[in-house]
Amino acid sequence: MLGTRHEEYINFLDNIPFVAYFDIERSCTQYSTAVNWHKNTEVQICTSGNGYVLLDGKKINITEGDIVIANSNVLHYTGTDTSITYSCIILDTEFARSSDIDLTKNRFEELVRDEKITRIFNEIRTVKEESDYLSVAKLRELTLKLLISLCEGHLLDQSSNDCKSNSYKTVTDTITYIRKNYQHRLTLDEIAKNVFANKYTLTRVFKEMTGQTIVEYINTFRCNQAVRLIFDGTGVSESARLCGFSNMSFFTKTFKQYIGCLPSEYKKDR
Repeated sequence: MLGTRHEEYINFLDNIPFVAYFDIERSCTQYSTAVNWHKNTEVQICTSGNGYVLLDGKKINITEGDIVIANSNVLHYTGTDTSITYSCIILDTEFARSSDIDLTKNRFEELVRDEKITRIFNEIRTVKEESDYLSVAKLRELTLKLLISLCEGHLLDQSSNDCKSNSYKTVTDTITYIRKNYQHRLTLDEIAKNVFANKYTLTRVFKEMTGQTIVEYINTFRCNQAVRLIFDGTGVSESARLCGFSNMSFFTKTFKQYIGCLPSEYKKDR
């Protein structure tokens, strides 16, 4: 049985407005165990083999050359009964918004074949792998071209959007509230009150839809924000304070648990 995992893509480092994974291989014995979702739009290209993508439970069969677009906050999973290789780009929502493209509201066709998008995708891969002093500028330009191509060729009418379930809205409202208030002390009672939900129901549906408890999500988000601050040169203690940790010992322990190293070690490696 597949689990459900919510993913956060908030630390787009080095001014590159996407996260990319190339040549992901799946087979009947090598596969992901969880359906995942995130607020970022994801573009997948099947490069060989064949398989399927589940989008909010709807199965879409794909083969070499097919492009799948997982819209913002859509549960998605890529699998196969034989073998498949695919690559994906997860787009920075804030970069798109800076060009007046709101990926959290726009909805695109889910399955397309588009030579222009394929060509841009391949150019992005080439620039990323052949890094030079203009790589960041080129990657930002190509990402904007990709966004424009999606909007010009594959944008759906907003009226065609399906309404999400009440549970889904409750979870996304909870995530939004946490992200706006993570610097402060947060309690389950406070969160439930602000998203107009029963705290026991909220606890259950949040775990079901994200694969995390609310506390785990808060800690993960705070630690990821601390990573960004430390990366930018903020001191460890100040990063902890700005991210809602009032106890340094707890911050150090939590950071190690979720990031995999001590804050001081992360700072040293920068």
